Amino acid sequence: MTAKGEPPNFISPPLSSNASLDTCSADLFDESSPTNCSNFVYDSSEFSETLSTRLDLVCARVGMRHFLGSVMMIGLTLGSFLGGPLGDRFGRKKAMFCGMIVVIPSVILGGFVDSYVVWNLTTL
Repeated sequence: MTAKGEPPNFISPPLSSNASLDTCSADLFDESSPTNCSNFVYDSSEFSETLSTRLDLVCARVGMRHFLGSVMMIGLTLGSFLGGPLGDRFGRKKAMFCGMIVVIPSVILGGFVDSYVVWNLTTL
């Protein structure tokens, strides 16, 4: 709802000639003339904001979101390879606490960043 109590104006996608506004299915949309979106409307009923909505990591930028997952897996792999030898050399308890000292601030900082590059660094 808008401030005046009216429903918001939504732009509907182009419909094919045999479309009816009573029903909605995928075959009713005209796929021969796609249009690019310049701004997006997100459902905020479950989460008020996420990194994907804040940085618009949708449509053409969805690859950037997938890259974030890859960076996280690289970080987990590096941590696994470093954690074992450190645990052998200094003891598991000390290695675990050192890992927590690195991970906890990174996770907390990652929750507040507005930059894609900084988010990648905190995830790594």
